[in-house]
Amino acid sequence: MTEQELRERLDSMDGIQKAQMLVLRQLLRENATLKTKVKQYAEQLDDNPLSSGLSTAQLDGMKSHLLGLSD
Repeated sequence: MTEQELRERLDSMDGIQKAQMLVLRQLLRENATLKTKVKQYAEQLDDNPLSSGLSTAQLDGMKSHLLGLSD
């Protein structure tokens, strides 16, 4: 993969992530119950078996991001 192809691929992935965040933020604004569930999930992330394969940086990033969404 050339540098240009890699840059285009990363830009595409960035666009996808931004679209997902826009939709997620809108859904959370419209649904307080869902917002509460996201906060609870973030607070219990350490105990979730799925988090056992994550690095500390990944876990901290996920937790802070989810808590930020639920504010």
